[in-house]
Amino acid sequence: IYIYYGNLDAVYDGDPEQVFDFFDDFNDNSIDTDKWDEVDVGGGDAIEQNQRMELYVPASRDIAQIVTKNPINIQNRIIEVYLSNTKISEVDLFLSLTKPTGDWFEEPNWYKGVLYKSANEFRFERKVDGSYTKLYGSPPISWSEKIQFRITDSTIKGFEQTTQRFSETYQLSSYNCYIGIK
Repeated sequence: IYIYYGNLDAVYDGDPEQVFDFFDDFNDNSIDTDKWDEVDVGGGDAIEQNQRMELYVPASRDIAQIVTKNPINIQNRIIEVYLSNTKISEVDLFLSLTKPTGDWFEEPNWYKGVLYKSANEFRFERKVDGSYTKLYGSPPISWSEKIQFRITDSTIKGFEQTTQRFSETYQLSSYNCYIGIK
């Protein structure tokens, strides 16, 4: 996950931790517990291995997810993740006002980008005060996608690869969000 901001004076010195507000490329085969909490349900399991985060969901009601340990201010930021979905029904990038303790869908306030393998669809969705809205849905460009949220001032935009799929006034009551992969 990369979170960008507009510091034009930033100089890359080979250490992404010094450049980005929040960074993890999941390449050391160990979940960084200073950054992430694992929130699994049933037989779900999030494992950092093979230089990536792998989510195992053996049964339909199981959940594997990682969530930032603390909320991150996402205003005037870009949140970007590369997801690949070859085996499970869905893979999500989500921004939530509350930290999920189980299925994040039950949380009342969030945005998400999702690859729905079972529905052959890429979507952006939101839930505000418990009210769900599908913002965009169409067959995915591929099952390996770059999902990006761009939050500038009071606008949030969602991108699939480099194509903008939605733009709206930011609807959540705060810019301090937990970021997760499910």
